[in-house]
Amino acid sequence: MRELVNYLRALYNDLIVCGTLKYIQINWLRKENQFVSYQSRIRNLFSPAVHIDKSAVIKLEGTMTLNEGYPRNSGKKSVLILEKKSKLSLVGHFKVYYGAEVCVYQNAKLELGYGYINAGAQIRCMNHISIGNQCAIGRNVIIMDYDAHELFYNDGKKNTITSPVIIGNHVWIGANAMILKGVSIGDNAVIGAGAVVTKDVPSNTVVAGVPAIVLKEGIHWK
Repeated sequence: MRELVNYLRALYNDLIVCGTLKYIQINWLRKENQFVSYQSRIRNLFSPAVHIDKSAVIKLEGTMTLNEGYPRNSGKKSVLILEKKSKLSLVGHFKVYYGAEVCVYQNAKLELGYGYINAGAQIRCMNHISIGNQCAIGRNVIIMDYDAHELFYNDGKKNTITSPVIIGNHVWIGANAMILKGVSIGDNAVIGAGAVVTKDVPSNTVVAGVPAIVLKEGIHWK
């Protein structure tokens, strides 16, 4: 009984600060939603920009909060875009701070654990991106699993446009870093501010630079 009362209180508080019609539409009027518990929901605080195609699948076991920390009347709202037949899967509680963008393109899959992306950060998924639990993703970070354009070489070959990005548990990604296609980042890793990550990062290491290289091994952070 207490759990139900707390849930109803949380819903009431959400409706005070969320765009009410969009909140209801996102959470209860979509046939493709797969919400594991009645407490699972997307919290669209202060009416962020949200576009979810009717064929997109959302599987939630927890909450996604959009516009976290929003400075009133700043105009820097977060963005959530789920295109045709895309899939968003979330286990835990994930916060998308103001000005951050989460874009999952057609047929792509984004998997999130417990954590957050800070203001101005971007997740752009064209194929598959997986982010584990307790990940701290700093301001203006860019995580993308594709190249924006095709490159053609003299030998007749061309680049592979997309390749999955896999980020483990308890990873700290510093401000303005870029995580590019095909990269795996191990548990407990730290990515330095401004780093450009083009290769796999081992667990319990610090990497930094352009391109990023290992600076220290055997580390832990909290």
